[in-house]
Amino acid sequence: MLSRSIGPFCASSATSTGDKESCALRRPGPARITRGDEVFLLEESPTTYIPIGVRHRIENPGKIAPHLIEIQSGSYLGEDDIVRLKDQYAREGTTS
Repeated sequence: MLSRSIGPFCASSATSTGDKESCALRRPGPARITRGDEVFLLEESPTTYIPIGVRHRIENPGKIAPHLIEIQSGSYLGEDDIVRLKDQYAREGTTS
């Protein structure tokens, strides 16, 4: 289980994973979710499912930071299967 907040008007990297799927539960503050080609707003308290290998990104479109609790499941739960497809922070290992 991972816990994170997304700062005002910030976003996570666009990523995909090879060995795990995840489910995110959102608390105060809206979160804009990109899951594959679908983009939607996650309101307070619902969950969303991210299948294995699907490109995804979480954004904060407002001033209130959403707090996300991510529950992962799969054959491997390490962090080294993450593929960063787009990373505004210019971290090493980004594919584009």
